[in-house]
Amino acid sequence: MHIEQDDVTRSDVIALLRYHLGDMAAHSPEGTSYALDVAALKTPDMSVYTIWDEAVLAGCGALHEISPVAAEIKSMRTVERYQKQGVGSEILSHLIDISKRRGYQRLSLETGTTPLFYKAIAFYARAGFVLGEPFDDYIPSRYNIFMHLDL
Repeated sequence: MHIEQDDVTRSDVIALLRYHLGDMAAHSPEGTSYALDVAALKTPDMSVYTIWDEAVLAGCGALHEISPVAAEIKSMRTVERYQKQGVGSEILSHLIDISKRRGYQRLSLETGTTPLFYKAIAFYARAGFVLGEPFDDYIPSRYNIFMHLDL
């Protein structure tokens, strides 16, 4: 497996990101999903990374720079056939390493609260993220939580 920074132009990457966007919307009450579309992931404050098994896409994740000292994890997704093989952990470790190199002091994320998201919450908690206050422009609700990792 190898990870690379991605310009989000390849059809398989776009398809995975569109699937992620649709899946998040389908499992969140209207107006409570903060998943990003492809255009939003191409802005200058975003860095998208993909993980590959040879030439086959295995997953993705992105960093959204909130400020010179803070970033957010976005669009974490593992292709179904690669789930439970460490792909998510590899991408997350990569995003944490990049965040440290960039000098961020805090890495944050927003995720859902319904049963679909329980595994994601546990995944981030195992990596050291803790529950905390809303950040950036998020509107808190009973359908989302906020997690933070001090770097």
